[in-house]
Amino acid sequence: MKKYWQAGMAEFKIRRICFISAGYPSYNKQVYTFVQQLVHAVVREGIECTVISPVNLRKSINRKCYPYKYVESLNNCKEIEIYRPRFVQYWGRGGMAQLGTLNPQRAMLTSFTNSIMKIVKREGLKFDAVYGHFLYTSGAAAIRVGDLLNVPAFPGMGESTNGKDLIWSVRPYGIEHAKKELKKASGIITNSSLLSKTVSKQLGYAEGKIGVFPNGVDLSKFEPIEKQRARNKLGLSKDAFIVACVGACSYRKGQLRIYEAIKDLKGVAAAFAGIGIPFEKDEKIVWNQPLKHHMIPELLSACDLFVLPTLGEGSCNAIIEAMACGLPVISSNGEFNDDLLSKDMSIRIDPLDVDQIREAIISLRDNPLKRKEMSLNAAERAKKFDINQRAKNIVNFMEECADA
Repeated sequence: MKKYWQAGMAEFKIRRICFISAGYPSYNKQVYTFVQQLVHAVVREGIECTVISPVNLRKSINRKCYPYKYVESLNNCKEIEIYRPRFVQYWGRGGMAQLGTLNPQRAMLTSFTNSIMKIVKREGLKFDAVYGHFLYTSGAAAIRVGDLLNVPAFPGMGESTNGKDLIWSVRPYGIEHAKKELKKASGIITNSSLLSKTVSKQLGYAEGKIGVFPNGVDLSKFEPIEKQRARNKLGLSKDAFIVACVGACSYRKGQLRIYEAIKDLKGVAAAFAGIGIPFEKDEKIVWNQPLKHHMIPELLSACDLFVLPTLGEGSCNAIIEAMACGLPVISSNGEFNDDLLSKDMSIRIDPLDVDQIREAIISLRDNPLKRKEMSLNAAERAKKFDINQRAKNIVNFMEECADA
């Protein structure tokens, strides 16, 4: 596997990339912002990008959230065309079991891919490479589209690990089916060493064609803001010790475990930014709603540390964003965090052990000097995860693989 790929000069040059993703932010629907941030970074490298984000026909009724086509403009006046073709999906996210010889998930993949190809043909779109995020369904669709257009295709694997099954997103389609699909990929892009090893061992893909690129953030936007200024802007107490957690509320992410850890700690409060937060706002819960992406640095900078007792991730953007804003991190001792966290800026805990979470919070609350040192180390370590450098490395990797 190619870890933190640093490619040489390739003869094949990519000037136009098609990004395929099952989600992409629209005017009032903030989903898959990490894909958008990667696209923007690739555009800053001078590469023309088009995004095709198929929408379930049932959801497409809401045209405000899912416009069929629009143009996204960056500050440097470069434009990204966004297409949202409709496809048919007959079941929910969990999928359906095999029905005799019919695999509903594969049927959905075909519908998904066909919707993309209709756009490509109708608009006369041409690309030098195709990228699909995540491995299923968008990555598999990217491989098929690349095959039909005779251009290199690269599935991106960033699926969150659930603590046990690292290829859970593949299983509904069939492992052997996935192995055959992947053979046509020019290379696979993963965002953690753990996922890279999984692709090689369980899906039989050649190590030499797997690149490891942990997620990154725009360091010009995610940086420390003076704490009291951030608190004043958000209306937060200047005296409370506030732990931050960013992400949709779930058992996997562990917001309920954070609450259990702090509910009896005097002077400690939590700021939860994400959908589905079940807590009412009070002296213990000082924030309980989602934030637009550009406002997250303000909330993080207003807090004292970041806590995420997650059971599994791919490469956690929320952790990297917290690091970039200078927050010490308390998170899982799972292998999926190994690429991101170091001992000098984090405390690793058993994510299911509330006592460990509580003790870690207390240890940092009661030691401001250690907290300050870890804060500086976190901001410094975040420089390793600059999304602009990540985009450059990914493009280099794609060119090298296409050249091979």
